[in-house]
Amino acid sequence: MKKIVLVCLALVLALGGLGIGYAMWSDTVSVVTTVQTGTVKVALSQYDNDLPPHGVPGDTLSYFQPPFDPSEFGQWTFDLDRTPVIQWEGTRYGKNVASTNSTFNNEAAGGPTASIIIDNAYPSYYSSTLFDVRNIGTIPVKLKSVKLIQLSRNGVPVAWDQDLTWDAEYYAFVLDPSQTWDFKFMITSESFGEPLTQIEPGKVGFFDVDFHLEQGGEQNTQFDFVIQLVFCNWNE
Repeated sequence: MKKIVLVCLALVLALGGLGIGYAMWSDTVSVVTTVQTGTVKVALSQYDNDLPPHGVPGDTLSYFQPPFDPSEFGQWTFDLDRTPVIQWEGTRYGKNVASTNSTFNNEAAGGPTASIIIDNAYPSYYSSTLFDVRNIGTIPVKLKSVKLIQLSRNGVPVAWDQDLTWDAEYYAFVLDPSQTWDFKFMITSESFGEPLTQIEPGKVGFFDVDFHLEQGGEQNTQFDFVIQLVFCNWNE
């Protein structure tokens, strides 16, 4: 009988010790750490191929003073270090009737925006604005999409709040191809090739905004475009 009591007592002590040991090894360990994520940030600079002022009504001679209006899309010459000076090369009419002026906002929420005003456009007028996109963040980025915030003709909005469509044939973002327009509006990736090519920190890529009012368009027309470039981490 004594042996049974001793065995039971030993078992109770063993189980008690096991509980203490389990409690000692079941504490929660909290590890606090900080993860530094990269910064997606780009900055724009712009170059227009037909800066204002254009000719003044009533002053005939003013229509024959440079800069003359472009008669084709032409091309931009540059390199990734922006030397020599970026310039547009192409043929021009012998008149100064229309003009193109652009501005940008690098601090806009969601990505930098570009505003382009084409003033006094006429059929067969060509306009081109080059933007360089410098990666001033800490990680490689890629162009995710281009959004048309608003397009106005003579002050009246005609399209707004839509993502432009990527056209693989022209390597360009274009307006909704299901709609009919009397002008062409294309955003081409001069150095991106495919739109998702990454830009390393400190490096620069280029894109240009090409506009052409076709023969069916109206004289003395003003177009206002506001577009937004949306960038993201290169591996998204």
